[in-house]
Amino acid sequence: MKRSSPADGGSRLDRLFYPALLLLIIIAPSQFSYAVHPREGPFITPADVLLGLIFVFWLLGVAASRSWGKLWRAPEAAWAFLLVAILSMTKAPDIKLAAREILQFGLYFIAAYLLVVDTLRRRQQLRTVIAALTAVTGVVVLWGLVDYIIEPDAMDVAASFGNRNVYSAYLVMVLPLLYGLAVYSRNRLGKLALFVVIGIGAVTMLSGPLFWCLVAVLLVMSVYHSKYTAFYYIVVAGLILAIMPTALPRNYDAAITELGNIYERGEVYKVLRPQALDEEELRIVKKRWLEWQPALMMLARNPMLGVGIGNYQLRIGEALYYGELPNVKKTEPDTNNLYLVVAGSTGLAGLVCWIALLGRFVRWAEKMWVWTEDRFEEGLTAGLAGSLAALIIGNFFTSLSVRGTAIIMVLILALIELMARRPWVVRAGEDG
Repeated sequence: MKRSSPADGGSRLDRLFYPALLLLIIIAPSQFSYAVHPREGPFITPADVLLGLIFVFWLLGVAASRSWGKLWRAPEAAWAFLLVAILSMTKAPDIKLAAREILQFGLYFIAAYLLVVDTLRRRQQLRTVIAALTAVTGVVVLWGLVDYIIEPDAMDVAASFGNRNVYSAYLVMVLPLLYGLAVYSRNRLGKLALFVVIGIGAVTMLSGPLFWCLVAVLLVMSVYHSKYTAFYYIVVAGLILAIMPTALPRNYDAAITELGNIYERGEVYKVLRPQALDEEELRIVKKRWLEWQPALMMLARNPMLGVGIGNYQLRIGEALYYGELPNVKKTEPDTNNLYLVVAGSTGLAGLVCWIALLGRFVRWAEKMWVWTEDRFEEGLTAGLAGSLAALIIGNFFTSLSVRGTAIIMVLILALIELMARRPWVVRAGEDG
């Protein structure tokens, strides 16, 4: 087995599109967007525009060079889900919402995926991409720290994202990747910098479920690495958790008090309150948990194709699925279970495709460990495996397939396939 030369892997177009891909990664972690309609959208981010432009020119370049046969393919399950989503439009009362969701899925999971796997064919390109992702995550985390210090409302500790849940969703995906790089690195300064970013990021995550998801994933990664890493991690994490009630009250409220209390807090009835009920009788379960039931009802009543992709939020409040709304307080944004949203929107067919899509990368992740050559590749492999586990678990409590996080989610999945197939290496028996 030997390292290929820079001219070996990739298409002739990668030198042109590689800088644009780097720029896309740098601007992707943000939800700042142009809203065609202030409430209904669509919401278009700079990353969406750049991705669309890159993909159009990439297609033209591939067509001109007639290099279709050399391209890697987007996952079959992604194409299958796209087909199911199109079929689910027959159940959708709002076709515009459905078409918008289909376009977004295709842009992220087909277009972005193809760009990554067919552009990053050299090891140095991979290192630069990881450096860019690390740098932009450092900026996001420092921004989050500023919000953590100055913002009185925990929802506004969001950095470049819309709220704490999307900010935490981004970090729960990326921080395990950085942790893998850190524990395998021999560069003391680089290791320290990565641990600082991870520590600040974890402290500024004020979404309780995603915080505990990160804690669990990093614990498993530490145990897998070595008993010494596991010992140090348990000591540091234990100290942080011990001082949390006094030194980090906002984190304690989010991770312990708020998460441990399944009932709504604060003003429950904004307009009308049943006068016959006293405060004790107004204990109402939070809608983030209650909405699992109407999502399942959508699936039960429309088992094959759901209520139509993009139409979940439009129909969830209907009496047919929800019954009687417990209150008029809205669900905290970005707290839906992605798997139930997929099931309610596209039925069992869509859910099976989505699970198959993630399952494909679980299989690729198992193959990543076969050909690792050095500490960087070992750390990247461990980090990608942790990120995959975190995003699979995290999607139970939010959706990582939204503006600001979806492109990074696709990047992580594409990197898993790249590390499993490693196109920059020529193995024994292959032409060099």
